[in-house]
Amino acid sequence: WNEHWIDLPQRLAAKIAKIVGAHADEIFIGDSTSLNLYKSLFAVLNYQKDKTEVVTDDLNFPTDYYVLDGIINQHFSRHTIVQAESKDGISTHINALKNAVTKNSALITLSHVTYKSGYMYPMKEVNNLAKSMGAIVVWDLSHSVGSVPVNLNENGADIAVGCTYKYLNGGPGAPAFLYVSRAMQSKLNNPIWSWFGHEAPFEFAREFKP
Repeated sequence: WNEHWIDLPQRLAAKIAKIVGAHADEIFIGDSTSLNLYKSLFAVLNYQKDKTEVVTDDLNFPTDYYVLDGIINQHFSRHTIVQAESKDGISTHINALKNAVTKNSALITLSHVTYKSGYMYPMKEVNNLAKSMGAIVVWDLSHSVGSVPVNLNENGADIAVGCTYKYLNGGPGAPAFLYVSRAMQSKLNNPIWSWFGHEAPFEFAREFKP
């Protein structure tokens, strides 16, 4: 039981990478979806310090709202949430997002496939919209990975989170995953400093080196 355990997350990440259309070194597997979402949202808001708006929609998963509300309440009190509205409770038209996103938008956070209706966002179009306004999209893939094609690199995605216990059949307690594109990895800082986030974890040094 003590052999190869430390490499297991990397081996699993390489398998996840094939499913979501990413490079193996862009995937971290571990923690829960909520924790990975927290780390991602916090890191982006900290990186986009001069922008104070966060865009989401009214079809997002409730937990994602909770995580976002908590971060703003505890750490980014200057920020406001702008919510794109769905007219039918099924889908959110791309124009609703266009109206919600401004040059002051730090990030957009959406479920790739919405849990209420199964509506799937045109990922590439949303990513392009965000880039044109200087925003960063954080995707929740929990209801899409394993059920529909997900091509993160091809669609120009920067950040995504997802779970393995639904359509990837991991079962209760299975770890979540986090995707950060190679282009973004040098720009963002992990807000949670921990052992495996250390440059040399087996040195057991007192000071943290990311």
